[in-house]
Amino acid sequence: MAQQFRRRPCHFFSQPGGCAKGDSCTFSHEVRIEEFQQHQPICRHFLRGSCTYGEKCKFSHQQKEQDDMKAETISQASSLQSELRAWRSLLPSSNKNVRPLGNKISHFFQQGFRLIYAEPAIMQKVVEALSSEGGLARIKELVEVQLESCSEEQLATVFSSDFLPFFQTITSPDVLASHVLEKHVGTIYNYLFGHGGNCALGLYEHLARMFKYMSDSALPDQVLEKLQPNFATCLGAAIAVLAKLIDTNGTAGLNEEFHRVVETLARILGNIGEDKQEHFRVLRTRQQLLRIEQRLGLGQDMAVAGPLVNIDGPGWLSKGGCRHDNDFEDISKIRILPTGDEIRSHRQEYLPLMDPAQLHLGGIEGLLDRHFRLLREDTVGQLRNAIRLELHNSSDTKEIRQAIRTYAYQNLRSSTIEMDQRKGLRFLVSFDQPAALHKLNEKADRERQEWWETSKRLQAESLVCILNSEEAVIFCTVRLLAHEQGESHSGSGVNLNFRGQRDRAHAVLRLVETDEHNIRQLLGLSQAQIPQAKNSLIEFLALQTMSATLDLPFADMLAPSSAFNHNQIRIPPPIYTTDRNFRFDLSCLMNEDNAMTLAIREQFDLDRFRQSTSLDYAQASAVVDALTRSVALIQGPPGTGKGFTGVALIKVLLENAKSGDIGPVICVCYTNHALDQLLEQLLAHGIEQIIRIGSQSKSELLQPLNLWTVMKMVDRTQMERGIRAELAKKLTRDTEYIQSLLEELGRAGSVISIEEYLKVNYPNQYRQLFSDEDEEGFTFVYRKENAIDDWLHARHPKTTDLGESAGVTRPLAELLTADVHDMSMTERDILYRYWTSGIVDDLRDQLTTSLLDYRVTSKEHEHVQDDLKLRCLKQAKIIGLTTTGLAKNVSLFRRLRSKVLICEEADEVLEAHLFTALLPSIEQAIFIGDPQQLRPQIQNYELSRENYEGEKYSLDLSLFERLIQPQESWPGLPYSVLQTQRRMHPGISHLIRETLYPQLEDAETVVDYPEVPGIRKRLYWLDHSHLESGEDEKSTSSHSNDFEVEMVTALVSHLTRQSVYQPNDIAVLTPYLGQLHKLRQSLMCRCEIVVNDRDAQDLDAPGLEEPLVQQRSETARTTLLNAVRIATVDNFQGEEAKVVVISLVRSNAQNRCGFLKTSNRINVLLSRAKHGMYIIGNSLTYEGVQMWNDMLRMLRESRNVGPELELQCSRHPETLMNVSIPDDFLRLAPEGGCTEMCAKRLTCGHKCLMKCHSETLHNAVVCLEPCTRSMNGCDHGCPRRCGEPCEEKCMVELEKLNIILTCGHVITKLPCWQVQDPSKIACKEEVLKTVPFCGHKVILSCDSDVESRDFACDAVCNAILPCGHPCRRRCRQCLKRFEGVVKLDHGVCQAICDRAYTTCSHRCTDFCHGKDCPPCQQPCEVRCAHSLCAKKCSDSCAPCAESSCLSRWPHSACTMPCAAPCDWIPCSKRCEKSLNCGHPCPSVCGEQCPDAKYCHVCASDDIRETQVDYIEGKTYNDIDPAQDPVIFPQCGHFITVSNMDGQMDMARHYTMAADGSPNGLRGESEPLSDSNLGVKSCPQCRSSLRNVSRYGRIVRRALLDEATKKFIIAASRDYVPLAKRLLDIQGELQSTTAEQQQTFVLARTEKVKLEGSPAYQAQTIAKKSRKSTRYKPTLTLRRTVQKHLDSVRVQEQPFRRVWDMVQTARRLHSTAQGSFKFSSSVLHTTSELRATALLFRCDITLLSDFVKQQQQLASGEMQGELSINLVRNRRDSLVMIETAESAGDILRQMEGHFFFASFVAIERMVRGEETGDLKERALEHIKTAEALPDNSDAGYIQGVLVELEEVKRALNEGIFYSVVQNEEWRAVVSATSQEFSTTGHWYRCLNGHPFAIGECGRPMENTRCPECGAPVDGQHHQAAEGVEQMHGLEQEFSVMGIE
Repeated sequence: MAQQFRRRPCHFFSQPGGCAKGDSCTFSHEVRIEEFQQHQPICRHFLRGSCTYGEKCKFSHQQKEQDDMKAETISQASSLQSELRAWRSLLPSSNKNVRPLGNKISHFFQQGFRLIYAEPAIMQKVVEALSSEGGLARIKELVEVQLESCSEEQLATVFSSDFLPFFQTITSPDVLASHVLEKHVGTIYNYLFGHGGNCALGLYEHLARMFKYMSDSALPDQVLEKLQPNFATCLGAAIAVLAKLIDTNGTAGLNEEFHRVVETLARILGNIGEDKQEHFRVLRTRQQLLRIEQRLGLGQDMAVAGPLVNIDGPGWLSKGGCRHDNDFEDISKIRILPTGDEIRSHRQEYLPLMDPAQLHLGGIEGLLDRHFRLLREDTVGQLRNAIRLELHNSSDTKEIRQAIRTYAYQNLRSSTIEMDQRKGLRFLVSFDQPAALHKLNEKADRERQEWWETSKRLQAESLVCILNSEEAVIFCTVRLLAHEQGESHSGSGVNLNFRGQRDRAHAVLRLVETDEHNIRQLLGLSQAQIPQAKNSLIEFLALQTMSATLDLPFADMLAPSSAFNHNQIRIPPPIYTTDRNFRFDLSCLMNEDNAMTLAIREQFDLDRFRQSTSLDYAQASAVVDALTRSVALIQGPPGTGKGFTGVALIKVLLENAKSGDIGPVICVCYTNHALDQLLEQLLAHGIEQIIRIGSQSKSELLQPLNLWTVMKMVDRTQMERGIRAELAKKLTRDTEYIQSLLEELGRAGSVISIEEYLKVNYPNQYRQLFSDEDEEGFTFVYRKENAIDDWLHARHPKTTDLGESAGVTRPLAELLTADVHDMSMTERDILYRYWTSGIVDDLRDQLTTSLLDYRVTSKEHEHVQDDLKLRCLKQAKIIGLTTTGLAKNVSLFRRLRSKVLICEEADEVLEAHLFTALLPSIEQAIFIGDPQQLRPQIQNYELSRENYEGEKYSLDLSLFERLIQPQESWPGLPYSVLQTQRRMHPGISHLIRETLYPQLEDAETVVDYPEVPGIRKRLYWLDHSHLESGEDEKSTSSHSNDFEVEMVTALVSHLTRQSVYQPNDIAVLTPYLGQLHKLRQSLMCRCEIVVNDRDAQDLDAPGLEEPLVQQRSETARTTLLNAVRIATVDNFQGEEAKVVVISLVRSNAQNRCGFLKTSNRINVLLSRAKHGMYIIGNSLTYEGVQMWNDMLRMLRESRNVGPELELQCSRHPETLMNVSIPDDFLRLAPEGGCTEMCAKRLTCGHKCLMKCHSETLHNAVVCLEPCTRSMNGCDHGCPRRCGEPCEEKCMVELEKLNIILTCGHVITKLPCWQVQDPSKIACKEEVLKTVPFCGHKVILSCDSDVESRDFACDAVCNAILPCGHPCRRRCRQCLKRFEGVVKLDHGVCQAICDRAYTTCSHRCTDFCHGKDCPPCQQPCEVRCAHSLCAKKCSDSCAPCAESSCLSRWPHSACTMPCAAPCDWIPCSKRCEKSLNCGHPCPSVCGEQCPDAKYCHVCASDDIRETQVDYIEGKTYNDIDPAQDPVIFPQCGHFITVSNMDGQMDMARHYTMAADGSPNGLRGESEPLSDSNLGVKSCPQCRSSLRNVSRYGRIVRRALLDEATKKFIIAASRDYVPLAKRLLDIQGELQSTTAEQQQTFVLARTEKVKLEGSPAYQAQTIAKKSRKSTRYKPTLTLRRTVQKHLDSVRVQEQPFRRVWDMVQTARRLHSTAQGSFKFSSSVLHTTSELRATALLFRCDITLLSDFVKQQQQLASGEMQGELSINLVRNRRDSLVMIETAESAGDILRQMEGHFFFASFVAIERMVRGEETGDLKERALEHIKTAEALPDNSDAGYIQGVLVELEEVKRALNEGIFYSVVQNEEWRAVVSATSQEFSTTGHWYRCLNGHPFAIGECGRPMENTRCPECGAPVDGQHHQAAEGVEQMHGLEQEFSVMGIE
C-alpha cells in the first residue's frame, strides 16, 4: 500500500555513474533494499564467482533472492488469474439452456466474494461477469430456490452459505463506489428487483420470516455451527441490499408491500439486545434502515415547525402566491442561477430567519432549506439585483452597484467561439476598459496591468452575466486564457491586451449551463453588458442533494426537535468505538515506557495521561473528550496550541485506524494556507501517506503529495483503460464535429452553405441558381462562388429583374415555389434571409444536441478518472483539502466511506459549507476553532450578524459558534477549552484576557521573552490625528492613510536595523487592501541590510562563548518588503510574529472605525505578537467601540499610549528619543541607534565613521581608506580600498623585458604576477598551425595545443557532401574525438537548396533535402493583360475568363478568349512606330514598344554592347533591326526575333515561309500535346513570356498543359485522405455496437422513408439520429467528399473551362474562328469517377449500417415503419457505368456494377422478396463486372472482386449486407497516393492518359493504365507499342513534390 504513494524508482540512479539530474529528478532516489535489488542488474563477475568489489559493487549479488521475488510475484498473479478463470467457467455462455449448479451454487458465490478483494482489476471482472447473461442466470438460480418449503432453520443455513456471500459482494464498498462498475451494478440490482419488485418482495418476505425466527428464539447448536457470521451481520447485509434496491428503483416507494417489509425488519432490529450482538454493527444497520424509511416516507414528522408569523413564505405558501417562476417551497426545484422572471420580479425574496419556529419546515429539512436560501441570496442575489438595476437603467445604479460590490462592463462583443476537447465550449469577448483606465495613454501597459491585478476583477471562475438590449440573460464563468489566446496576468481570466488596446479589454468566458436557450442567445450575441461578481456555485448543488436524501449525520444534534431537552445533552460516542473489544491505543502520545488505552465504557486516568505526555491538562482533556464524542468541539483561544492538539488527535486516530476500520481521516480547513500548515506539521511528526487535494498549495513539501501527482504512479485497470480510450475517441469526434458546426455557422450565408441547403431542401431552386445550362441547352460560364451575390444584385446570367414596380411583394410561402430569377430585389432579400435563417436554425439544433452529448460523454470520462482517484484516496491515511475542494468533489467523497472528519478553523467556515463536509459515512466529527475570532466571510452585509437588520438571519454565524454558544432557539453542546497560551508576552495577552478570555493563562516560557531592541516599551499605541486619504471625497471601496504608511515604513526600518530579527519575524498588519497596497509600494522602495538565514543559524548555535572577532558576518541587502511579512488582518488569523506593527488607517471627523468595530476582528489583531506590538492610529476614532475603549483604558493606565514613541539606543541605554513623525527616525536614530558616533574600531584597525549602529551593520561597513598591504611576491602596494579584498595577482605592467620562451618567441612586456613565474607564461603570438585528423591550417596563439584531445578546430569544414554542397559547419561540429577514436559526422546539410524550378523562374528556398524539391511556394507568375493569378506558384491556376485576347497587330488580331492559345499568324516585320526619342522602334510588329533607352540609334554603350544573337554572337550594335527586329520581354532582357523564334520552336506550331517567318497554323491544340517541351521562358532569366504577343499561342498552350497537370495532382492529393478516412469510419462502425453509441430506435408509430436523392437520404438519417453520434463522422465525411467531387468534375478542368469559353466566344462573336479543338475522351475523367465512387461508398456505408442497426435494435420487432426506395441511387450508378465505359476505365465500371448490386442488397434488407426482379438485375451486374477484367491478380481489381463476392452472398442468402473491410481495397487507396510519384518516370498510354512507373522508371511488369486500363505491357524495361515517355510532364511533376 505504501508503495503506491512513493515515486517510481529512478532507473539511472541504480546504474554506474548514478542519475545526472540529482535532486531535480522526478523519480525516486530512495529505493528500498528489495526494490533496489529488483531493479539492479546482476553482477557478471559475481556470477563467475570472482567479483573483487564485494559489498561495494554497484551491481546486484542477490540473484537467487531476486529470482525468488519475481517468481513469487508472478506466481501470485498467475494463481489469481487461474482462480478467476475457474470461477468464470461456472458461468453459462447465455441464459438459454442453463445447466444448474445445484450444491455448487454456494461455492460459486463464496468464491466470487473472495475474488473481489483480490485486486481492483479482478473485482471489476467479477462484477462484470455477474451482470452478464450468464451471471444473471446464476443469480436467477439463486433467488428462485424454493424457499416456501424451507423451514426457518433451513432458511438460515441457505442464507448463510448462499445468499450472504452474494449480498456481501454486491454491497461491498469498493463495488458500490466504482463509477466503472455503476452500470453493471445497476443491472444486477434491477434484475434482483424484478418486474414491479415482485422478485425482491418474494425474497424478502422469506428473509423477514427467517430473521424474526432467529431474533425470537435460540437456534439449535447444529444451526449455529453452520452460521459462521453472527445475526447482526446477516441482518445488516440483507438491509444493505434492500437499501440499494430502493435507491435504484424509484417505484419501490409506491408499493405498499415494501413498506410492510421495512416495518417488519425495523421491529426485528429493535428487538436486538446489546448483550447479544456487537453494538456498532447494530447502529450502522439502524442508520441504513432509517435511510430506507426516509426514502419510503415512513415514520417522518412532516409537520411545519409552526405557523409563519408575519413572514411571507416561499412559493404557494406566500400570501400573494409565487413571486416568480423560480419560487418554490422545495429547494430541490429551485434553479441556482436567477431566471429572467425572477430578475424582473419586484417582490421581496423569501429569506428564512434564524429562529426555527419561523421556518416552514422543521428539523434537518428546515435547517438545510434555510442555509440554501440564504447562501443563494448571498451569492447570486447580488448579481440578480445588479442585473435588475442595469435592465431598469436606474439613476442610482452606480451607487447601488458599489454597495453590493458588482461591476459592469459596457459594449461587449463576441469575436470567437471555439470548442476545446478538455475545456468544452468557450468564447472570447471584448468590452470597454473601465473608466479608471481611460485616462491612460496607449503605451501605459504596466499601469493597466497593475490596475487589473490590484482590483482583482474578472478572476478565474468569477460568475458574470451577459445582458443585451432585449433583456436576454446569459450566465457565464471566467476561464483562464490559454497561452495561444493571448497573455493573461497573475492567474486572471482577463486578457488585457495592453498594446494598442487602450479602450478595449478581452476575456474568455464559458457558459454555466449549456442548454438550447443559452446557446441561441450566445450565437446571437452583439451588444451587451457584463455585471460581474465573485462567487461559487458548488455548495448549492450539495445542499440540494442533501435536501433530497436527508442523509446528514448527527441530525438530532445539529437540528434537534422541539422536544429536545436542552438540559440533558449527551453526545454519544462514535459508532466504531462501541465495539466491546475496541480501545484507543494512546502510546503514540506517551513518553517512553508508558502505555495507556482508552475505552468508551471504562474509567480513564486523565492525570496519569497528562503527566505521561507533552500535553497540558486542558489539551489532554480535549484529546480524550474528542476521541469519545461523535461530535467534538475544541475551543482554542489565540496561542493555546489548537494545531498541536489537532496533530495529537490525528496521531491517535491513525494509530487505531486499522482496529477501528475508520478509513482515511479527512482534514478540512477553510484556507489553503491553514491546510498547508496542518499537513506540514503532520509530515514533521513522521506521518506518511498524506494526499493533498487542490492546486492552490504554496508548499513545496506537499507537491509530491498532490492527488494528481500520486495518480500518475498508479496504473489503471484493463477495463478502465478500455472505457477511457473509447470515451476519449468519442470526445475527439464530438469536439471535431462541434467545431465543424461552429465553422459552418460562421459561413451560414455563404454560397457553399446555401448550395448544400437548397440541394437538400429546395432542389428546384437549387437547379435554378446553380445549373450552368440555359433553356436552350447552352452552357453558361460564370463563377459559382459569385452565384448568390450575382442573384441578389440581378447580375446572374439567367436573371430577370422585375424591379420594385412589378407589384406587391409576394408572401414567403409563394416565394418558396416561385422561380428565383423572376423576383424583385425585395423578394430576393426576403428569400435569402429565410434560407440563411433555416441554415442557422438547423445548425443551432445540431449544436445543442451535440453539446449535450459532449457533456454526457465528458462526465462519463471524468467518472472513469474518479475510480483511479478513489483507489488512491483509499490507500491514504490523511486526506487534506479545503471546504471548497470538498464541495467540488462531494460525489467522490460520498463513495470513500471515511468515518472521521477533522475541521480546523471551524469558526471561519459557513455552516452550509460544513454541511457538505458532513458525509453520510462520517461517524466522528471534530471541530477545532475559536468563536471569539474571525467569523465566516459573506458577500451581503444585509445578512451579517454584525448588521442590526441582518442579525435575524445571521448567515455568518458558523456551526461551530452556534453549537458552542447556545442561542435562544438552538441548544449548545458540550465542548473543550484550551486555557494556556504560549505565544504572547503577558503584557500583550493582558489585553485579550481582560476583555474576552478571563480564564486564559500564560505559560512560563512567555514571561522570559526579550525586550524589543531599539524601543523602550514592547507595547505602545502611537496616537495621531492625521486624516485618512480621501476623507473629503466620496468614499471608496477601500481606505488608506498616507501618514501611517510613512510611519510604519520608518518604524519597520528602525526595527530591521537592530539586526536581531530574521526575515518574517516582523509583521505589518492593516485592515484594508488599499493601505496594504500602499505599504507594499513603500516598503519595496526601501533597502536595508539584514542578517541572512545562515548567519542566524550560526548565531543560534550552542557553544559560542566568545564572539568571532575576525570573521565577518554574512549579511544581505534587501528591500524592507522582503524583510517583513505584510497582510490584512483577516488573512493573518492563525499566524504569529515576534514583532507586529499595526496600521489602523481610519481617522475621520465622524469617528467611523469601519469593520474593526467587532470584537472578533479586534481579537485577531491584538493576539498575533509574541515579543512586541505597536499600534499606529487615531484613538478618538476607535474609542466609541467598547472593546477598543477598554483596551485604551488599560494602555493609558500603563502609559502605553501617546503622541510620541520612545526609542532607546541598545548600545547607549541611557539615551532616549521621542519620535512622532517619520523624519524623527532619520534625525534621532539614523542608523537604528542614536546620534553618537560609533566607538568601535573596524576589523582593519581604522576608525568607524558611521553613527551608532548594530554589530551587523558595523561589520557591513566598508573602510574607504587606502589599503596599506603589499602584494604577494613583490613590493607593489595594493591599489584597492582598505575595506575591499586585495587582488590575488599583481597587475602592474612591467616593460623593457627580454624573456625568451621555450618556443623561441621573446616577451618584452608582462604583468608583474607573470614575471614572478616565467614557466607559467603562455605565448600569445599568432602562428599558422596544421590541425591533425582534419588537416585544416588555422591561425592560433602559439600556446595552443592542436594535438590535445580537448582541442576543437574552429575552421569551416568545407567537405563536399553527397548532395554536392560544401559543409558549412565548423570542423569541431563534424569531427569528434573520444578516447582516441575519431568520428566524422557532417550531419544534415544546412545549405539552401537553390535549385531552379522548371516551370517558373523561382529557385527552391528550402534547406538542402536531397530528394525532389517541394512545390514552389512563391506567388504565381501567371498573368495576362487583364489580371494576375493570386495563388501560389504550385497551385492550379484558374484560366482567365475574359472573352477577348489583347494580342493584336495592325494587320490582324486574335479572336480567341484570353486563356486559349492564339489563333492568328504573327507578323515578322519591324514595328512602324517611333520611340519617344524620335527614332524608329527596334521591336517587331504587334509588340509593345520598349523604353527609349533601348533605341538602336541613341542607346548607351552598355546596352549597345549587350549580346542579342546567341547563334552568331552578335551584339545589339551589330544587328540591323530592319532585317532582324528585337524582342523586349518585361524582364528587361532582349534578343533578336530569329533567335527567339528558334528558341520557341515556332516551326512546331506554325508553317514557315522561305524567309523563316510564320505563314499558317500547324496541327490541332490537344491536351498535353506539348508537355515534353515545358513552359518556354526568357533564355537568360527564365521569366515568363506570357505578355509577349508573338508567342501567345505557344506560351498559352504550355501554361494550359501545366494547369492541367496541377489539377490532376491536386485531385489525387485531396482524394487519398478522404478514402483513408472512410476506411477508418467503416472499421469503427463494425467494431462498435449501436448500443454503445446510443443509436435511436424508431418509435412504434414513427414512419421513416429513405427515398429521393442520396443527399436527401443522408439528411433523413441525420435528423432521425440527431441524439446519437454514430453517424456524425460519416455524414461529415460525405459533405467533404461532395465538395471534392464538385471541384474535380470535368467541367472544372482547365481544358474544359477554356473550351467552354471558346464556345461562348463563338456564339457571341461570329468572327471567332479559332482552331482550339479537342476530343472529350482525352479529358482526365479519373478524378471525377474516383470521387463519385467514393461518394457512393459513403452512401452505402451509411445506408447499410442504418438499416442493419434499426432491425437489430428492434430485436426482431420493428418498433416503427421503415421504408426504402433507392431508385435514384441505382440510376446514378448506371450513369457512372456509362461514363466509365466511355472513358475505358475498367475499375470504375466494375465499381459501378458493384454499387448497383449493393443498393439492391440494402433494399432487400427492408423490403425482402418484394425486390425479386431487382435481385436478378443485381446478379446480372455482378456477373458483368466479374467478366470485365482480364487480369484479376491486380490489387485494385482483386479488391473489387472481394466486394462483389460479399454482396452476391448477401443477395443469394438473404442476410444483412455489411461493408467489406479488406486489405486489397486499402492497398488500392495507398497505391493511389503513389500514382503520381516523383520516384519514377512519366508516360502516356495509347489513349493519351498520363501515368507513372516507379523504382527504376522503366516498364518491367505487365501493367495497365490506371485510368483506362490500356496495356503498358512492360517487359525487360521496354514499353508497349504506342507508349511514350513524357519528359516535359515528368520534369514538371518532379518539382511539385507529389507523394
